[in-house]
Amino acid sequence: ATYRLLRAKMAGVQQLTALAIATADGDVINRTRSYPVMQQTNVASREYFARLRDHPELLASISPPLQGNDGKPMIYIAKRLNAPNGAFIGIVLGAIHVGYIEDLYTNYLRALPGDGKSMALWRNDGTLLARSPVEPDSTSDAMPPDFTRAAPSNGLLSYWTQNPQGSTIAIAQRRVDNFPLLIEVRQSASAMLTPWNSEFLATGTGGGVLLLLVGIAVWLLLRQLRTQALIVEERARANREVEAREDIE
Repeated sequence: ATYRLLRAKMAGVQQLTALAIATADGDVINRTRSYPVMQQTNVASREYFARLRDHPELLASISPPLQGNDGKPMIYIAKRLNAPNGAFIGIVLGAIHVGYIEDLYTNYLRALPGDGKSMALWRNDGTLLARSPVEPDSTSDAMPPDFTRAAPSNGLLSYWTQNPQGSTIAIAQRRVDNFPLLIEVRQSASAMLTPWNSEFLATGTGGGVLLLLVGIAVWLLLRQLRTQALIVEERARANREVEAREDIE
């Protein structure tokens, strides 16, 4: 029953590839890819599992890109499961193809005139999760992201900086609420000016376009993550109901 429920819930969530439940020992006991679970899998050695097991204050943990069962890179978003007394009893795990995010960002970037541009999703520790284009641009992506700048009250930050070669880069950033994530859009000033003129740079219109793009991306990502969180909660609730019926019987 739980398996059918989860498959139905996932049907309308395009970005979600799979869901799984793991015990406090890391053994995967339920997943949407197959039912019943035929291949024994243990995720206790995974970074996201250890972080949630050892840090009850964390809401979620997000993995670096890892190779999925289909051979393609995946990002795993895990949520801690607690007993009524707060004890750790396992995790619920959702998988998203990195390619889905890359394709999404490629579509976003089409709205930005000019070349020399990129859009990326970073963890707060500087781990790159996804970027479009996949190969870094020699000008706009020549330096790592700067996480030290304070963002304004609306959370959207834009600024100009220079890469190691001395070229001017426009950067817009937005941290994702309640998740250790940052979305960033970059474009070289020379590429930004190509379809426009110097007034584009002087009036700040270029930075405004970058901020708008980042804002849209954050809104969509949050909506997707919240949808996944609802599915995770539904799965945990269904499992508790099944266990309660089994105890009565």
